[in-house]
Amino acid sequence: MHAVSILGERAYLPTGPMRAAAILRRSVIFMAGLYRGANHYHVVFEPVADFSMSSLMTRDEAVRAAVERYARCWTNIAEAILTTGSISSIFGKSQALAPARDRP
Repeated sequence: MHAVSILGERAYLPTGPMRAAAILRRSVIFMAGLYRGANHYHVVFEPVADFSMSSLMTRDEAVRAAVERYARCWTNIAEAILTTGSISSIFGKSQALAPARDRP
């Protein structure tokens, strides 16, 4: 467990998923979706960590940094929704998704 701050409150997040990604040398991507009504969703993807080059010597530090970045992603999402009702302003790569039947 790693202590982080989410919306100004202390929270303890597990490190296991990030450790597994580090051991397997994989990337971790944060994904969140917001239902916009009428079968429309707003989905964001944000890179959290890329463990493809991490060594055993730096793994613990990289895992801690990834957990902290993951917590910041949740804080950013929550603050955006609470202040604007939208998540479109926080991540540059966000996508507004139409229902599958409306996409080519």
